[in-house]
Amino acid sequence: MAQPRDSKGRWRKSRAGLITAVVIAALLAARHVKLDARNAYGYRNPANQRLRTRCATSHRARECLNPA
Repeated sequence: MAQPRDSKGRWRKSRAGLITAVVIAALLAARHVKLDARNAYGYRNPANQRLRTRCATSHRARECLNPA
């Protein structure tokens, strides 16, 4: 793979990599929220379903549930 010799080429390559990483992270986060919402569907109370989804997807809640 050829390395760009000028700074513009390096900047374009770096920017493309950052944009790709952000897009992938956003897609993964959305996928996890949808999956947790589907798993919480068994709860008939909508408030309980929302709370379970919020707790399952927050970083702090996952640390409390799974201490390593």
